[in-house]
Amino acid sequence: MQRNFVEIWWTWVGVIARDSIDGEKFVKMIVQKFPLNAICFAFLQRVENLKMNDIWDATDRLLELYNIVMKSHANALIFYDENILILRWLLYLPEIQMVMVEPQGKVWIMTIEMELTSLLYQRSWDKEVLHGALSFSVHSNEVLGFQHFLRKKNPVLAKGDGFVKDFWEQAFDCSFPNPIRDNKPEKICTGTEKLENLPGDIFEMRMTGHSYNIYNAVYAVAHALQAIQSYESKHKATVNGRKVNIQDFQPWQVMA
Repeated sequence: MQRNFVEIWWTWVGVIARDSIDGEKFVKMIVQKFPLNAICFAFLQRVENLKMNDIWDATDRLLELYNIVMKSHANALIFYDENILILRWLLYLPEIQMVMVEPQGKVWIMTIEMELTSLLYQRSWDKEVLHGALSFSVHSNEVLGFQHFLRKKNPVLAKGDGFVKDFWEQAFDCSFPNPIRDNKPEKICTGTEKLENLPGDIFEMRMTGHSYNIYNAVYAVAHALQAIQSYESKHKATVNGRKVNIQDFQPWQVMA
């Protein structure tokens, strides 16, 4: 990362990092490495883990952070977090007229750990404020059949998967018919709504890098289990005179 900063002549940066073990590791890493490339810190701020219900209680802290950012002479700002929630709120404060300092042109740099999907209630927020931001991403690739799987998804036909219906109602701002409800919903979900019609910051049709890593991990374990089962059936393997059973293997042995 520091090489990119030097090449673009960003030698004065601000840093916002999650107040967590991982965030502390990140801060220690850049504090050690950035000065070696003549990169200095205008400020270094920690932010606590905020969930949606905590946001309004943390308004004063968000305002304080906003003022530090906008009054800083640093044009490049590094944001280390697991999701984009706090960054979206910081940039949303001027829209709800909660700040005295006018927003300044800053280049936001998001680390590889950040999930870029916005929460559903943020769908109407101005996205222009994020244009020009830079994000490091985990390598991903197209998975055969994944796009087809998403396009064929229909929550009405999903059996035993209540999560899909909950997501569908929130994503498409509709409700499935429910005889228990007294009020008839304004917009009824049909199940034929298309995921590809959702904004990219709400739902990504391509497999993200993090999901791709999980996919590869599951795929590797499945292949290892299949290899063990195949060997067991072909060779009738035994250990100390006892037939080997797939349940006898430890997790680390599966991937060995």
